[in-house]
Amino acid sequence: MLSILKKMHVPLFLYPKSKHTFSIHQHIVLLVLRQYESKSYESMVEWLEVATEIILQLQLKTIPHFTTLQKAAARLSNILLHVAKDDSSKSYLLVRYLQDAMLRV
Repeated sequence: MLSILKKMHVPLFLYPKSKHTFSIHQHIVLLVLRQYESKSYESMVEWLEVATEIILQLQLKTIPHFTTLQKAAARLSNILLHVAKDDSSKSYLLVRYLQDAMLRV
């Protein structure tokens, strides 16, 4: 999933001066996993504490607070709306990929 996000030229970070604690790619994967597992934000964070393989694969230095995931979801939904206005084919590909990724996990 990370390699496809790179191929789609999804930026690692939205703002050059942000803290860069978590990348957009990491947020997207975590949010897709949360949706796939049908977990709340709080239970997703608790689940991540024991899901060491996912932490290693995503190269997470720390586990995000549940509000971090909530805020990322709000930001990313706004970004997807802007992408949809600018280029409907790109947004379609991203949504399609995320749907396929949820089936593969």
